[in-house]
Amino acid sequence: MEALRVLDIILRQHATKQGCLLVRQSFFHNDVKNFADVGGGVLRCRGFHSSFRTSQGGLSLNIDVSTTMIIQPGPVVDFLIANQNVKDPYSVDWAKAKRTLKNLRVKTSPTNTEYKITGLSEKP
Repeated sequence: MEALRVLDIILRQHATKQGCLLVRQSFFHNDVKNFADVGGGVLRCRGFHSSFRTSQGGLSLNIDVSTTMIIQPGPVVDFLIANQNVKDPYSVDWAKAKRTLKNLRVKTSPTNTEYKITGLSEKP
């Protein structure tokens, strides 16, 4: 069992070095052909789910197709405009935006720092 964990760690480290997004046991490579627009500022991303298994014949690596949804990269206000299908920031329903953004993780430019949105302020 410990050998399986070591192999899993090696596989995950290699995927990270290749620029993959890791979601639990799934790997999503940052390649435009893996993304499809599903509307509302959301993209479908195809990737692979991997797992190591033991069987009577020994150890095997199982790989299946996996899909996840991600937010279209870009400014948060652009996502809200697309998500609510409105023309400009003045038309955004901010109560709905508050629910949509809660717990969303964002990266800032140019520092590439990641934050988790916990809420929106009533102040401008």
